[in-house]
Amino acid sequence: MKSLLICTPLLVALTFAGCATVPSKPRTFDQLGQFTAYPLNNKTYRVGFQADNNLSYGTAEEITLLKAAQTTVKNGFRYFSVVDDPSNARHKAPRQAVIYPTPSYYPYGYYRRHPAFWPDPF
Repeated sequence: MKSLLICTPLLVALTFAGCATVPSKPRTFDQLGQFTAYPLNNKTYRVGFQADNNLSYGTAEEITLLKAAQTTVKNGFRYFSVVDDPSNARHKAPRQAVIYPTPSYYPYGYYRRHPAFWPDPF
């Protein structure tokens, strides 16, 4: 009877642990989209990245910058520059304005509060 009381919760815990989902592995860069880098001349390369639909513009931009850095180092260069392509203007997410609410005003001014809102210790 005592072993049954010990084994039953252990068996239930193992059963639920066996049903737990295992997080999937992170996807590689090759699985996130299609990367292209082809030379325009002996010192210029065009780097592109066609992302999957579920990838945000910012993440795709970061992956493209990383791939551009890898292409730069792989070809023996030290620096690269980003040339903005006007065809990408429609894909950029609009910037969000940050609007702060007006501060709430206390009765009798901000620095001189009413005793009901700030009790006087004396």
